[in-house]
Amino acid sequence: MKTEQKAGLCWRFTYPSEFETHRDHAEHSGQIVIALHKLEDADEDEVGPMYEIEALDGWRGHAFDSELEPIVNLTPRERADRPGLGALMDAAPASTRRRWKTGR
Repeated sequence: MKTEQKAGLCWRFTYPSEFETHRDHAEHSGQIVIALHKLEDADEDEVGPMYEIEALDGWRGHAFDSELEPIVNLTPRERADRPGLGALMDAAPASTRRRWKTGR
């Protein structure tokens, strides 16, 4: 999938376990996130595309393109509502659901 198409879609965020610099990123590794938008100020020549992401609990962070993986192995909770993931979104705070729907 082209990197430009990742914004606005859900992905599984995988933060490398060898990195310990961003504890909040590590705590959200493995979770489903939405790529809100591509970061324009990222140096793509050096690090590649980066995105602002948001998890179900409202946490926001930045992710490299390589840290956003297709959702292929759903947990039992995720699987219960595949493909829409509606139950997961319903569990998120209202402000998060609103941003997920509008992209803002």
